[in-house]
Amino acid sequence: MGTKCHITFDNSPEGTFYSGSIITGKVEIILDKKTSVRGIAIKFFGRASTLWIEGTGNDATERSGQIDYLSSTTYLIGSDSGSTIVIEPGIHTYNFSCALPSQLPSSFEGTHGNIRYSVQIIFDRPWKFDKTYTVGITILKMVDLNNNDSPSIRMPCEYQTSEKFWCGPCITNPLDIKLKIPQLGYVPGQAIIVNADIQNNTKLNIDHVQMSLIKTIKYYSDDSSNATKKETLTIVEIKTDEVKPKISKIFQEFVRIPAIPPTCTNLCKIIHITYDLHIKVKIHGFHTSPIIKFPITIGNIPLADVITQQPLSTISRSINQNNTNTVPVIDNIPVDSIATIAQDCHISPPSYQQAVYMSKVNLAKNEEHPICESPEYVPRYPVYNFSPIAPSLDEIDSPKYETNGIWI
Repeated sequence: MGTKCHITFDNSPEGTFYSGSIITGKVEIILDKKTSVRGIAIKFFGRASTLWIEGTGNDATERSGQIDYLSSTTYLIGSDSGSTIVIEPGIHTYNFSCALPSQLPSSFEGTHGNIRYSVQIIFDRPWKFDKTYTVGITILKMVDLNNNDSPSIRMPCEYQTSEKFWCGPCITNPLDIKLKIPQLGYVPGQAIIVNADIQNNTKLNIDHVQMSLIKTIKYYSDDSSNATKKETLTIVEIKTDEVKPKISKIFQEFVRIPAIPPTCTNLCKIIHITYDLHIKVKIHGFHTSPIIKFPITIGNIPLADVITQQPLSTISRSINQNNTNTVPVIDNIPVDSIATIAQDCHISPPSYQQAVYMSKVNLAKNEEHPICESPEYVPRYPVYNFSPIAPSLDEIDSPKYETNGIWI
């Protein structure tokens, strides 16, 4: 049977915790024979690291960064300087606790870096290599959107533009675009409600309007070069139907936010995470398509006064330019503290779901003397379940931004 090790956490079976909280739980060790150790320890460890290569061949340069955030070792039995202890075969259970610092950045896995936290059981063996068992845990920095210093994240935002295009020697009539979203701050599970009014006065076909939630990660080195590496990922993408020439279309679409890490630009010096909503009006052919960008802040505590502005369905209608036809179309802190906050906001507590676009990793793959096989790890993030009604295009009172231009 061999030696078996299992870690369970109180109040969080998924192993998800908030910075500033206290982790408690039990370690269960099953021995099939007598085992001599100096002690058995539990280690909590957290580190941010980055690594990438610049250039190729002889010009290749390695860039990297590293910041340690957490390192706490406690002996469950014995000590690092004690005499040898013989542990009898059978099941042995030990309680543990660890107080987390309050300013830990949220867990993250990326192509060129990560922010990882782990719990490791160590068999401290005299005159032998130590044996270890490691599991990954998710640490989340509580990002309460209600406490954000920028008032813009709770304010509606409107963008208007009137664009013209060259068609040979002539310039088309204007393409009028009006976009509105209810706010700029969201949590996973919430939907970004995009209200759009497209008046295509041109003779050009609009193939579709594409809405994309874009995540941008910037990795930094910690050497004198201050080198950076940028990575961009499309998290969610939605496309509407076409808008034909001389046709106007008013529609409402929902960009649902999946399990993703919160916006982070100030807690970790070597990894920054930001989000934007890109709305592209795709013009048929080789003409330049207008792209409108809204900066989005992702938190894990929703805005209390806007949680009712969430969709039940998508409503879209097309209107003939001559107004002769209208066709409506309907398409389809400690974890318990978060639950309390959700209850106060009259929504269900979030579930903690595995992150999208993050690969599972084995944190123990480089351990030479494992106690037993360790589970694979991927961060988990809170995802809320919303079900209220979305505001219409005219119900959103927002600041307006206007541009006029000619596109090739």
